[in-house]
Amino acid sequence: MRYGERLLREFGALEPRTGMYANLDIRVTSVESGAVELVANPTAEAHGFSTGRGDIIHGGAVATIADCALACAALAAAEEGEVPATADLRIEFFRPTMPGLPVTASAECRHRTRRLAYCSATLTQEGRVVAEARATLAYVSG
Repeated sequence: MRYGERLLREFGALEPRTGMYANLDIRVTSVESGAVELVANPTAEAHGFSTGRGDIIHGGAVATIADCALACAALAAAEEGEVPATADLRIEFFRPTMPGLPVTASAECRHRTRRLAYCSATLTQEGRVVAEARATLAYVSG
């Protein structure tokens, strides 16, 4: 098992108790070399707002779910002593994210150099793509 995969498990990303992972009820459900899947459960009370057609999840919360998935993918590709930090994040929203339904994020490290990881993620709800994201993450000493 690679360092980053082991670190994800040790950090408790599989069962978070604090921070954004806890706030969005994010659980990492699968970890492989340079790839992860996680499930988030944003709520209307904590992450949503009302529209004329009902409650939706704020785009900032959706972007945070994407950023968490992308960082986990970079961490799953990390070498001993490396910790990824997001340097650039781009997200495209395709449809509203609805409260009360889990959001699944699948992310992978598509390429890495000595100092950078280039990652992509797809976020879905009930099998429908709600957003796609890309990030460049810089590895810093941990």
